[in-house]
Amino acid sequence: MMPAHSMKRTGTGTGIRRATILAGFAVSAAFLALAAWRLDRTGVQQAFAHARWWPFVPLAIACYVAGHVLRGVRCRELVRQDAHLSTLTASNIVVVGYAVNNLLPARLGELARAGMLAERTGMPFTRALTVTFLERLLDGIVMVGLLIAAPLVVPVHGWVLQSARVAAPIFGVALALVVLCALAPYRVISLASRLAAPLPASTHDRLVGLVSQITQGVSPLRDARRLPSIVTLSVLVWLAEAGMFVFAMSCFHLPALYGRAVVVMAATNLGILLPSSPGFIGPFHWFCMQALAGFGVPEATSFSYAVLVHLTFYAPVTLWGVAAMGWYGIELGTVLAMQRAGRLLDPKSAGGLPVRVITPLVRASREPAPSRLLQSICEALLPDHDLPDRAAAVQRVCAFVAGQTAALPWYLRLAMTLGLSGFSMTVLITHARPFSSLPLARRRRIVAAWAWGRLAIARQLFRPLRSTALLAWYEDAAVSAATERSAEEPRPCAIIEAPHG
Repeated sequence: MMPAHSMKRTGTGTGIRRATILAGFAVSAAFLALAAWRLDRTGVQQAFAHARWWPFVPLAIACYVAGHVLRGVRCRELVRQDAHLSTLTASNIVVVGYAVNNLLPARLGELARAGMLAERTGMPFTRALTVTFLERLLDGIVMVGLLIAAPLVVPVHGWVLQSARVAAPIFGVALALVVLCALAPYRVISLASRLAAPLPASTHDRLVGLVSQITQGVSPLRDARRLPSIVTLSVLVWLAEAGMFVFAMSCFHLPALYGRAVVVMAATNLGILLPSSPGFIGPFHWFCMQALAGFGVPEATSFSYAVLVHLTFYAPVTLWGVAAMGWYGIELGTVLAMQRAGRLLDPKSAGGLPVRVITPLVRASREPAPSRLLQSICEALLPDHDLPDRAAAVQRVCAFVAGQTAALPWYLRLAMTLGLSGFSMTVLITHARPFSSLPLARRRRIVAAWAWGRLAIARQLFRPLRSTALLAWYEDAAVSAATERSAEEPRPCAIIEAPHG
């Protein structure tokens, strides 16, 4: 039973999350209403009717995709000292975060991006989240810098310049804290330790460990050789994205001035820092529309331009991100949900290491009956040992796997059920027979192709089944006895006579 204080914290956390999501939707609705208020709908229709889609929309998409590849290169540079990532993998990690932001509220994409980075590199989640924050900080500083420098090239509307002046101190303070953590990590850790000294020992150690991970996450800023390339990549990212705004201007017969495009891009991206609904619907359109209207563009054309730019970045990155999640088998929220559901063991009982139990591995007094599909999969996963009563041992293993599967949290059981249903349907389509009715040799080949193949989501589906089945098999009394007898039996050996003389 959950303690009362835990239930209170959980209820409070849920309330805060709900309030944040509701506030985001409210902000989006308000900005969307502002953008569409007194809008000349006939002018919008005419703007779209006379727009030139080719070749400007493909070129705009190409610029946006190029910007994400540059983000991937920057991400690879930021984690180079911890792990080796290819440019494709790093770009996929970045895109997953943007895609999730387009699909879910409250900027949950930042957590998904950090979770995927941690999964791909093996670094702690806190450090991966710090790297994500560092990327966002660099992006904000570049955008503010572009807005402040823009009046040297093009006239800037008053509210746009004012927003840069407001954002500059915020990003400046954040940068100062990051630089302090990067240049004086030990002093920061020592200060955190002293400030947390009055707290309980477990809380003190946890906070100090958290600060330590943060200082390691910003450590790339200490490397004088890599810092110029990281800063240069951060600038190139936004110069490439400004190309999308330039080509969108050409679609609506507007002067394709790069300076204007930079101002509109920077002002829009600063505006969508506010919490909003998935895809920044509302704030993106209003800020983009107002920034372009500041250059004398009619509101109907400005609104049409904002809609086109939003679709230009929304569709490609969402499709790319969903494809990347499918390829890498990323299940949103699973890692964080397992972390919350886990029970922390006493470090003394785990060799001094922090171990969190997701679900206890125990043999129930009465195991649930395995389904025919699960039984046929377990038979295909087990090694081909010659036992006196192999069928009974296989039944015990299948019952154990069924029991452990039933003990999983409901969301993991649901994921397992959906995955096995997809597996069963795929086998039925490709082999014209149910998996359980296939010969054992063929079932083993199919399971091996899924459990060891190139598709990550298939490997993740069979990994817990394979591990649990093999654990139960080698822990079974009959299998252990047969293995010991086999090891004790004398093996024939060749007798070689030494030559005489």
